[in-house]
Amino acid sequence: MTADLIIRPATLTEYQTAVDWAAAEGWNPGLDDLAAFYTADPDGFLMGWRNGEPVASIAVVRYGPDYGFLGFYIVRPDQRGTGTGIAIWNAGMAHLGDRTVGLDGVPDQQANYQKSGFVLADETVRHSGIPILPKAQLSPNVVDLTADKLDALTEYDARFYPGPRTDFIRAWAFTARRNPPPHKARAPRWHHHRLRHHPPMPRGL
Repeated sequence: MTADLIIRPATLTEYQTAVDWAAAEGWNPGLDDLAAFYTADPDGFLMGWRNGEPVASIAVVRYGPDYGFLGFYIVRPDQRGTGTGIAIWNAGMAHLGDRTVGLDGVPDQQANYQKSGFVLADETVRHSGIPILPKAQLSPNVVDLTADKLDALTEYDARFYPGPRTDFIRAWAFTARRNPPPHKARAPRWHHHRLRHHPPMPRGL
């Protein structure tokens, strides 16, 4: 039942629907992160459309020629079991090509991702809230993040992230977070696994 399914890159405004879906699923997509991630690879924010309505999403962001990250893999509840999910999954993986792919997966879906060739890379537990800290003197080594420090920040990030993401860092540091929405004093706990998919080695290697 996918003959009438249209899969294409979504605009930033259209993709806000996927953010709302993620929040409804109990995920924590980030309060103001979409615009920053979108700058990294606008063609990687795919949505599936049926009869003019969005029914599925996947984000497959390419960071250079060797690495990509997958997220926002969601099928609208009333469209599940129709082949929509595997169709947009395949479109997303095709966009990433032969890159090594990372994704965050909740524990109860880990086995499904392993069927697609992903293996467990590490485990993350995230907490959120507003800490109560005593007043302290700010270290002189802490400075404002200004545009002239972008190169240094990008170089530092490259030590830890497997692909270049200068456009994302620029947007995240200097655009998306200039006017963040207020945080609420809640402390939910998210528990997920990070998995990684390596493309198969060519024959003879």
